[in-house]
Amino acid sequence: MNCTHLPRLAAVLAVILAAPPTSAAMAQTTTSPSGMVAGDSRPTLTLADALRMTVGSHPLLIDAAGRRLMRVGSASERAAFPNPHLEWRREGMGAASPTDEFITAVLPIDITGRRFIARSGARATDRSAVADSQAVANTVIFEAARAYHRAALGSSLQMAAERQRTALVEIARYDSTRWREGAASEGAALRTGLEADRGRAKAALVAVDAERLHSALAVAIGVAADSLGDPIPLGVAATLPALPALPILDSLQSVAIAQRPELRAARAAVDAAERRVTVERLAAVGDVSIGGGTRNSGGDRGGTISVGMSIPLLNRNGPARQIAQGELLQARAVLRQAELQVRAEVATAAAAYERLRNNLLPLAPGAGARGAEVAQIVQAAYREGGATLFELLDAQRAAAELDEAALRWLTDLQLARLDLLQAIGEQLPEAF
Repeated sequence: MNCTHLPRLAAVLAVILAAPPTSAAMAQTTTSPSGMVAGDSRPTLTLADALRMTVGSHPLLIDAAGRRLMRVGSASERAAFPNPHLEWRREGMGAASPTDEFITAVLPIDITGRRFIARSGARATDRSAVADSQAVANTVIFEAARAYHRAALGSSLQMAAERQRTALVEIARYDSTRWREGAASEGAALRTGLEADRGRAKAALVAVDAERLHSALAVAIGVAADSLGDPIPLGVAATLPALPALPILDSLQSVAIAQRPELRAARAAVDAAERRVTVERLAAVGDVSIGGGTRNSGGDRGGTISVGMSIPLLNRNGPARQIAQGELLQARAVLRQAELQVRAEVATAAAAYERLRNNLLPLAPGAGARGAEVAQIVQAAYREGGATLFELLDAQRAAAELDEAALRWLTDLQLARLDLLQAIGEQLPEAF
């Protein structure tokens, strides 16, 4: 990695992490519609609160801790030293000759030192398991943040649909009054009435989608949906925080290679697999058992001593050695695949971030307000006879589409920002 890019890269990441979330920054510009039904009584949920709840309650984090315990326990089992063996034995019971009594203690000794190597392999397995747990935690937290932004988008789209419904109902009421007064045709009144009905149907469907996204957020956090508040809706009239340009791709990929917990886990797994190959090769030579004790035969006392070991003549631990070698090949392949995956994810996330930053960032702030202003101008002109009904409905439809598009743009910018931070291995702070 070129060291000249390090200061700029650090500054860029600091700005991206320090930039406030769009939903929080724009909350002051959003007003609640009067016709909303779903979520009216639920409290407000901030992104920081959602992340804290995720860390404290998500079941996958507990599952990751359990998997770590199982992996480390399995690796440590192979590194455990055997216990000494103590035996008391009496021979010649019931015979005419005196009985013999023996007390013997046998201690197996690892003359190859393979268990010390296995212990270092267990520590490598622990490092791999810890990194895997961190990778799971990062995935869970980032998915919760994405679900929060999607749920905030759902609430905002619901509010936008309600605004559009209110505007269409007002137009229909105005044309209905004019028709009864003889100032407008019956066809115009019927057409605006149909548009108002369409607005009501769309608002209902969008409200259902918002509830589904709220339920998906509850699952991503790991809590019941009825106990979760509503995310802060987006507001398109505020100014987005400045999202800085990125350094060269090689710098980002180098940071990701060094920081991603998936790669740390894969490297530690290779280290553990290499040690297991050595352990299984040394296991062909068994432990040496050294024993000693006492012998009492008819009052004649003496001592005993023994030395024994298994001779690797018929079984040289070949199957276990093959398994260990296969695990090593697999671990190296997983590491290589993880490196390729990380590089591809960084390249994709960086390209998406730059493209959305260059194209959506200049358009999103105030887009919905501009569309609403045009619709109001055309509506005023329509009432004065300066615009046709089709021009009015087209302006209303364009304003609604622009309002919805601007909200989606804001969400896409935040999701691209999250994708980039996760791809390069940055931690997502709770106060994000």
